[in-house]
Amino acid sequence: MKTEESNQGSGARMWQRARDQAYTLYAWHRHHRLGLPEEGLRGAYIRAHPGIEDRWMWEESVLALVFWHTARGRDLSVTDITIADAVSTVGRITLADLAADRLPTAATEFPTACQLPDALEGVTGLLRTHASEPGPERTVGYIVRDLRAAPARFGDHEHGGWADGHQLLQQFLKHGQQQLREGTWAVGPEDRRAAAAAGLDSPPAYDYPVTPAPGDPAHPSWLQRAHHLASLSVSLSTVAATVPRTAQGFDAPLAMVLIAAAGIGSDVRAPVADLDPVWAETPLSSPEWERKHVPASLQELVDAAERAADDLARFLAALAASE
Repeated sequence: MKTEESNQGSGARMWQRARDQAYTLYAWHRHHRLGLPEEGLRGAYIRAHPGIEDRWMWEESVLALVFWHTARGRDLSVTDITIADAVSTVGRITLADLAADRLPTAATEFPTACQLPDALEGVTGLLRTHASEPGPERTVGYIVRDLRAAPARFGDHEHGGWADGHQLLQQFLKHGQQQLREGTWAVGPEDRRAAAAAGLDSPPAYDYPVTPAPGDPAHPSWLQRAHHLASLSVSLSTVAATVPRTAQGFDAPLAMVLIAAAGIGSDVRAPVADLDPVWAETPLSSPEWERKHVPASLQELVDAAERAADDLARFLAALAASE
């Protein structure tokens, strides 16, 4: 797909997108392929392998450069190139490509001449690992979306991990339900107003994007459902801020429930922002578009977030009905 990003050639936006995609793919590689899931284990590995942090940095920067060169050469957005495209590019990268006049203007931290062969070897192995995976050929953007929507966390805080938030919400809901049953939570007017303001007592409209429209078998689409959840997370955060704190200055029980639920919806905001412009430019039907751009992990994330919203709605209804 030709986009504004691809038309900017060596512009900063394309380079930043290349670095962003490389950052996630390399974090996944370090976590899973090298078996370094925890900071303590990673620290021990670094101490046992002097110079490995530099090598990781060089490989990640070269991976970004490969993505950038591939996108420019094919006049595509970085997210629309395939791993096979990148594999064909990495074999053509030479020291001349690291000359200042051949690099993006914002590019820094590249290997030296003696370090480049090792960095290229590492990047080639990483790309060939993904290229050999079974199933239809996927774009770099699709693969990175899939990794970032993983239930379990890897790499830094923005990489996966939404299942932790769901477990936290269930703990808060269970505790709140116990308090309601035992009468240790004195539900006040502020709680009832907040429960009503959450807006979970009526079905979602699913009206953005405007297509597919109600009555279409594809309605609501994944993107419409995701938009609703992203908006709901903002609303829940706003409502949580209206719940008075306890006499000891802590978040009230209802505020903790609402904040945890808002966090689940916030996991959807980044993929929505990523895919909104992609949907705006597509000639495909909604089901075709979803097969091409929405990995199973993102489907799972939205399904789980909707179940959490349903759990919250039932809890709020019980709270409103309590004496």
